[in-house]
Order: sequence, then C-alpha cells, then structure tokens
Amino acid sequence: PADYSETEYVNPAVETIYGITPEEAHDDSMSWLQHVHPDDKDELLADIEAQQDGIVEWPVEQEFRIEHPERGMRWVRARLDQVTDGNGDTTWFTGVSTDITSRKQAERKLKESKEQLTEQNTALESLAEIVTDAEKTINQQVSDLLSLGTAYLDIDIGILSKIDASEYTVQNVISPNEEISPGDTFDLSDTYCSLVYDADGPVSFHSANDGGIENHPAYAKQGLESYIGAPVFVDDKRYGTLNFSQPEARERAITDAEESFVRIMAQWVGMELTRQQRQEKFERISKFLQDTQEVAEVGGWEMNLETGKLRWSEEVYRIHGLPLDANLTPEDA
Repeated sequence: PADYSETEYVNPAVETIYGITPEEAHDDSMSWLQHVHPDDKDELLADIEAQQDGIVEWPVEQEFRIEHPERGMRWVRARLDQVTDGNGDTTWFTGVSTDITSRKQAERKLKESKEQLTEQNTALESLAEIVTDAEKTINQQVSDLLSLGTAYLDIDIGILSKIDASEYTVQNVISPNEEISPGDTFDLSDTYCSLVYDADGPVSFHSANDGGIENHPAYAKQGLESYIGAPVFVDDKRYGTLNFSQPEARERAITDAEESFVRIMAQWVGMELTRQQRQEKFERISKFLQDTQEVAEVGGWEMNLETGKLRWSEEVYRIHGLPLDANLTPEDA
C-alpha cells in the first residue's frame, strides 16, 4: 500500500506546476490537492485511495486539471511508481509531474476541427440537395437555405434582402416567433448589411465587441450581437444580401469555413435570381413577338437543312388552319 504521509524531496518546479511552494509540499504531502479542479478531484481521490489500499498496478498515470493561482487553468500528467529493495519490498514512492496544457489544447483544437469539418460536410450535402431539387420554386429553395444556414451557424435569424439605394427590404426570412416578415423595410444604415455593402464582400463577427461595432445603429436600435452576411449579385449588379444574425453573442468565433458557406449560398441565390430574371425576360419577348404576329397576321418558320426538321411559329399554324400539334414534314409544308 502507498504511504504518502511524509515527503522526502520536492524540487522547485512544484510551484510552477501546482502553485504551492516546496516547503508547503514538504510539510503536507497532499497540499497540492487544494488547486485540483473540482470536476477532477473526486476521481483523483479515488485513485489515491486505491493506491493506499494496494489495489493498483504500478506505475500509475493520471491526467487532471490544476487551477493555478497565477497561471490559470493547467493540465498536468502525473506518473507515480514504487521503488523496491533487493527483497522486493517497497521502500519509497517517486512521482514525476508534467505540464501537458499545450498538448491538451492541441488535442482540443484538433477535435473541434474534426467536428467542424463533419458539420460542414453535412451542411454541404444538405445544400446540394436543396439546390438540385427541381420540384421546388426558388422561393422555397431560398427558405430551405435560410433554415439550413440558421441550423449550421447556430444563429437564429436568416434573411435574403433586396437593397434599393438606402431602402432594405426583407424578401425571405426565417426568424423566431415570426418577428420579422417578408416585405418589412429598414433603412440600410440601420442594418449590419451596410457593412457588407461598404466592404463589397462578406462580413462576420460573433459579438458586437468582436466586430468593434458597439456604436453601429444596428446594435443601438436592434441589439444584434452576432452577424454574418454576404452580398448577392444578380446579372453582375448588386441585388442585396444573404445574412444571419441574432441578439445573443455566439460562444465561438465565426470560422472562415462558415463565412465561405454563406458566400456559396449567396452566390447560388444570385445565379438563380439571374436565371429567373432572364427566363422572365425571354418569356416577355416571346409573348410580345407572338402578339405582334397575331396582329399583323405574319408567321415565321425555320428548317434545319441537316436534319430536315421544320419549325413553325404558332401564327403560321393559324394561317394554314392547322392544329398546333400537327407534325408536318417539309413535303407537307
């Protein structure tokens, strides 16, 4: 069984690692326990009791946190072993403690990076499913993207805005309690999206203090802490922004990957709105030409000389008194 009632020697490093002097450690072999993190103390005491009861295998290794009075929270790895004489009887115990804070921090960052990568991959898969769903309208797809963004970013409010001069209009929105609705208007200068327009690119911060914008009207009037937004361009012209915000500060900083995710969504929205506008313009021109042909009773046709395929405008069918689904060959024509 381990007997820790007396301490023979402690080197000066005990003060750096445990926050106690060598004299304190010598006078009380258990004095180092006073700075052990409360969440780790019970398990550590149980290990020590097992050592004193002689029911452990040597050497013993332990990892725990120390609340150092000067250096803050530190991680320590302690390795204990017994020293025996020629007869195999234990004569004393030795211990070596190492500050492993840097290693623990690196492990935590690696774990967080892996978790963030998994979350990002999942979000990208969901993004792909949304933008390739041909059964949904662009409004439905934008709403789905906003829902995905709020969940992935852990930010409550998602908005697609349209900005005309200084007027900011909500086009699509996801918000708790439906406190914001499509059609709501704001002065652009009273929104964080003014920062996006000034930067002509993405802007993000997880708290007003982090963004250095405590004096911005959006913070003064709406109390918004967290924000991430990206510009939306339609036909290479500014349309508005895709943005996410909330009154509470987010616990962790917004990452480059999260900002890139919002930028990708904003780019897709811009391309879809461009496609929609061009389609609507094409349909307007086609309708105008069709109406013009009907009034003038003039039809048009074309034939592919390589394939012999013939195409008539609707007015040509009407002029000849044929149904629109008549399948004519060049000879019939």
